[in-house]
Amino acid sequence: PLPAGAAGKRILVVDGSSLLRDMLERQLGSEGFSVHTLASGAAALDWLAAHAADLVLLDWALPGVNGGELARHIHAAPHHAQLPVVLMMTEFAREPAAQASGQAGIAAVLVKPVSPAQLLDAVLV
Repeated sequence: PLPAGAAGKRILVVDGSSLLRDMLERQLGSEGFSVHTLASGAAALDWLAAHAADLVLLDWALPGVNGGELARHIHAAPHHAQLPVVLMMTEFAREPAAQASGQAGIAAVLVKPVSPAQLLDAVLV
């Protein structure tokens, strides 16, 4: 059975690693989520300008911009001001990401490696 709230929920995954994007797409897709993946913050902003998402899952360390900055850009658009964002980061980014977690719209901050249960809890906000 699908987790309550998963069916049809659209998640945008933004991560510079194609391996991680593929893994997250498979994992979240198997839980009933509709998943779209992108490699950069610029691509994410372009995609969000034309498409709707229910949640954005961002890596902290993206090419050209960090996840906190990208979340601010996303929330600057009035139609995305309340869009939940989940930040993922490696241990080295814990402190700056923790500061970003107080920012409006940041639903959760996850430290890699993220267990399937942690990921599911975070995206079911």
